Amino acid sequence: LNNQLLIRRSIYLIVHFQSPLSHRYYNGKVLFPFGFGLSYTSFEMHMLDEARQTARQRLAIGSSSSNSLTTATFSVNITNVGAVTGDNVVFAYFSPSSVASLQTSLQRQLFGFQRVHLQPGQSETVSFSAPAATFALVNRATGDRELLPGEYKVLLTDGVDQHVSFTLTLEGERRVHEPFPGR
Repeated sequence: LNNQLLIRRSIYLIVHFQSPLSHRYYNGKVLFPFGFGLSYTSFEMHMLDEARQTARQRLAIGSSSSNSLTTATFSVNITNVGAVTGDNVVFAYFSPSSVASLQTSLQRQLFGFQRVHLQPGQSETVSFSAPAATFALVNRATGDRELLPGEYKVLLTDGVDQHVSFTLTLEGERRVHEPFPGR
């Protein structure tokens, strides 16, 4: 009986965690995107002029010491173009574009969000800092979180219709950032 229960539970875990129903792996049409909602005002999102020059960033994976990892910064300007005071939430996602030697169906991974409160006509800069460890991906064979050299797309969005994208290249040697617990 215990073996049957263990087998059923193992099958459930395999089906559940490899299912495309998770928001991280779902690639169908979404009816109500994350962040969707009604507002009495409108917002515009623009890449900063200085960010245009660094829309393609390079980030070193570094050595085994976490102190040697460098940080990338992604910034956008949010403006309330409506006639009413309002809040807007900016989400920061990444997705692997061309990462060698990893089989992943990851569509995008949330790594940050910020809420801004703006008066009509007011603008604010929203920035996200991300060390190389932010872009660690799970190796499905071992369960380890690994830093892999390659190209990643970074997307800053309101979750509905406005977005600004950046390209990040991780450079260096492939390494395990966080081993699977218990090994």
